Amino acid sequence: MFLYKLIYKLQDDKRKGRLAGEDELSYYIGRIEASYQVKLDRKTPLRRQLCEILDRTAALKYQREDARTVNSLISWKKNFISHYPKRCFEKVVQMPFEGMEIAAPAGYEKLLAMEYGPDWMCPFHSGGGHEYPYYKKQQAYLNEKNAGALFTYVYSGQEREEIRMLREEVKLNAGERMKEELREFLPLFREAHREIAQLVKGGMLSAARELLSDCQNAAIQLGTKMEEMENRPGESRTAVMILEEYCEWIYDLYEVLSQEKASAFRDLERELAAWEEKLWQAVNSGAEYVLGRNNARKIVVFVPYKPAYWNTMAGIWREAVDDPDTDVWVIPVPYYHKDAHGKAKSEEMHYETDYPDEVAVTSYEEYPFDVCQPDVIVIQCPYDEYNYGLTIHPFFYAKNLRKYTDRLVCVPPFWMDEIAPGDEKAKENLRSLCCMPGVVLSDTVVVQSEQMRSVYVDILTEFAGADTRPVWERVVVGGGKEKKRNIITDWH
Repeated sequence: MFLYKLIYKLQDDKRKGRLAGEDELSYYIGRIEASYQVKLDRKTPLRRQLCEILDRTAALKYQREDARTVNSLISWKKNFISHYPKRCFEKVVQMPFEGMEIAAPAGYEKLLAMEYGPDWMCPFHSGGGHEYPYYKKQQAYLNEKNAGALFTYVYSGQEREEIRMLREEVKLNAGERMKEELREFLPLFREAHREIAQLVKGGMLSAARELLSDCQNAAIQLGTKMEEMENRPGESRTAVMILEEYCEWIYDLYEVLSQEKASAFRDLERELAAWEEKLWQAVNSGAEYVLGRNNARKIVVFVPYKPAYWNTMAGIWREAVDDPDTDVWVIPVPYYHKDAHGKAKSEEMHYETDYPDEVAVTSYEEYPFDVCQPDVIVIQCPYDEYNYGLTIHPFFYAKNLRKYTDRLVCVPPFWMDEIAPGDEKAKENLRSLCCMPGVVLSDTVVVQSEQMRSVYVDILTEFAGADTRPVWERVVVGGGKEKKRNIITDWH
């Protein structure tokens, strides 16, 4: 009994902020050591050692079958009131928990009512345990040691400006790059034409026919390249007509040479030179068409990374698909888990494409963002490299994708419970999603409601500085979940 009273006294003294004097502690320690034949360590917490002695002593004196109640020593030594009916623990049941099943006491309802009260099933927002969030103490320690903030994104207004300038540069360079890619075909035609003329002149008609087949294939590849660059309905009629006529002429020439009538093409060199001029015209016409394509139509590319999160994009995707002036692409991206050191496990790529049947999916390896320059790119993963557990492919980081589009839009991967004013725990949770590159660098951020929009604006302003509030009030829009705004119409 003396041991129990001493433990209770130490607990009560700690709660009230009192500390026992040296003489008092020596007296207590001496009595315990003499009574229980133990040696206490003065350099470690005394209360914990006393609890362990009490636990061993009780185990010798009291057997399980004699007890009506049980407790957790860890909880009991904190408050001495954690006593529960033994019958609640005599059987176990399997309960679902985060994708698996765990064993729980069969009398869990009684235990939860004792711990949290009769309304234990009602959701209740309260402060977190473990000095929530649990890693803050470790982060503070690292900061004190100048180790920096691990995986922590730091706002930079200069970064937004640099990306804006890079976006303009990419847009300017894209046009010239398109022309160059198409014009790369012209020297191939010129060289092939000259060799064909020489082969026909020398009577090597079989070899000439082989080169004609190569020319026809090159013309088809040129037309395909133009279509890839367009990536939308419609085509340059001038370029297509020239390429079609060229393929027909190649076919006629092939048939004549098959009959070994080389003399029928005495002016072959002149005709081949004329076709070179026409092909040059086709290339220029095609390039100008691609660059000056119909601006009344918009390209919207959705970039999800997990089908489980598609529901937050689905409403905007449906609106885009239903818009007759919008072409829609859905391009899932691969992601990688990270090891304990924060390094991506690149050898274990995850690529999920199991989206609803109505969603047409395009491989991320097939869509040329630098060439197509989508009007809008909608992303879902806001973290870039700043997530502790996973990363998407670096090409699809917000800071990279933004340079390929006029409007980068971020939609959160999941809808959250609404955050009430003053709910600091919920705000702390949201910061890990909100204060990330995908949100900060986007031109538009679509959140679930106007209430959540207000919370986002407050958090981003706190994160980036008071002078940035007008930016976030313009960037963040509500109504994503309730579908209270026509987002595609707004983009147009």
